[in-house]
Amino acid sequence: MSVESEEPVHPDFEAPIRLLRDASAGLLDRRAPVSKERVEGLYRHLAGAVGQILESARKQLNEGLDQFREANPEAVGEEFEQVLEIFREGQERIDDGMRLMAQTFFASTDLASLEANAGALSLAESHIQDGLDRMESALALTEDPTILGQPGPVTAAEVPTALDSLGNCLEQLTIYLEKGQREQLEEAMIHLEQARGLLQRALAQGEG
Repeated sequence: MSVESEEPVHPDFEAPIRLLRDASAGLLDRRAPVSKERVEGLYRHLAGAVGQILESARKQLNEGLDQFREANPEAVGEEFEQVLEIFREGQERIDDGMRLMAQTFFASTDLASLEANAGALSLAESHIQDGLDRMESALALTEDPTILGQPGPVTAAEVPTALDSLGNCLEQLTIYLEKGQREQLEEAMIHLEQARGLLQRALAQGEG
């Protein structure tokens, strides 16, 4: 009796960003007290959540590549190395973002220093989001035999992610037109930069 294979369930790549925004919003709320212990505790919680996502994504990536190798023993290794490189780049970007946050925003001890480091937090969030997008692209590639099984660029999976970022940008601009708040413009710029980075990477890899 044949058993239909289930679609893989990807890690929740949006969870770290949601958690980061909730944590930063809580810390910047003037009604809530700020202490070194509270700031460090929130960072440890965030780092733990990111670590779980990385572990789950790495496990799923390896399983996907192993399954494809079993089904396609003649497949060449170049495509696999490209997928692994995308994943490694994603982890490096996330590590950069976490390191930047730890040294700036989450090193703050009072509300004034939190507010002064808000710009660094936005940059760190952009790094983390870009890294998560790269990891999601790598997992998508392991599930598409037409990409892994044939020679050619492996950048196609980045385009839908870029479209999602552009959609988020447009959503923030729509909210800005309704409310006129600067925060929506800043959010729109973050999403726009994410889309720009993804498309630049797709173009660069396509030239190779």
